[in-house]
Amino acid sequence: MAETMAWNERLRALEARLWESADALRSNSKLTSSQYCMPVMGLIFLRYAWGRFRRQTEKLEQKRKNNPNSRSRDIDDIEKADYTGNGVLWLPEAARYDRLAALPGDENLAEALNAAMAAIEAESPDLAGVLPKQYGELPPAILADLVRTFNDPVLDTIGGDVFGRIYEYFLQKFAPQEHFYALQARRYLESVA
Repeated sequence: MAETMAWNERLRALEARLWESADALRSNSKLTSSQYCMPVMGLIFLRYAWGRFRRQTEKLEQKRKNNPNSRSRDIDDIEKADYTGNGVLWLPEAARYDRLAALPGDENLAEALNAAMAAIEAESPDLAGVLPKQYGELPPAILADLVRTFNDPVLDTIGGDVFGRIYEYFLQKFAPQEHFYALQARRYLESVA
């Protein structure tokens, strides 16, 4: 019971910190929540996929070390099927979150994120045309801060369906804002009609 309460408390604190970072896009730019909602949700998706990918890589490395009859003990021989066959999205090198989070400040993070999403879509036809690729519309400093915030190792230690909860939390936070802007637009249209 106490462990569950501690987990929930850590998750709530993490959700609030992540939301605060994401909401900086709205307050420090001219973007509406509808303009930054999808890129932020895309980062959550990418970070979630990276966590699963990394855990599968660790399992495969361990399996190869422990099984001398494995087709290879070299991690470089791991293939896409070793991931997709276990329900894990294959992430091309360009789409791995640790690589994106470690880009030097002079690299164009927005271009790298757009390329990462395109690379995932190229490897996973079911995702073609679905992932956001509007990262160039976000202020570079805020985007870099957001990527760093979502790279928090706490995300890997909380356990449970952390990203499902975070995703739902963000959807709930974005929804009232969208409703507010829709009401404002409707009132404006009614006033000029």
